[in-house]
Amino acid sequence: MAVDAGYGCTLPSSETVIDGSYQPLSRPVFIYVKATAAVRAKVRAFTRFYLAPENAGLVMQIGDVPLPTLSLRAARSHFDRVQTGTAFGGAGSLLGLRYGGL
Repeated sequence: MAVDAGYGCTLPSSETVIDGSYQPLSRPVFIYVKATAAVRAKVRAFTRFYLAPENAGLVMQIGDVPLPTLSLRAARSHFDRVQTGTAFGGAGSLLGLRYGGL
């Protein structure tokens, strides 16, 4: 379904989801890992699997749009350093995505 956020109709596609123009019907999916849990082997294994670029095909199989490879690598690096706080934001964010105000 096309959406009109005030700039004309935009059709859904991987590109319009990633560039943020397919709003408000697309949004990022977040997971939050407590620093104290991030050191647990099972939590680390799951989170690293979740953020692995080579698993993007699994994301597409369920009809979702995976993050760009550079974004996944940045998020994984953020996690591997057990760095708290978000890596997601506006222009120039660590994940390199532009989702209006999210």
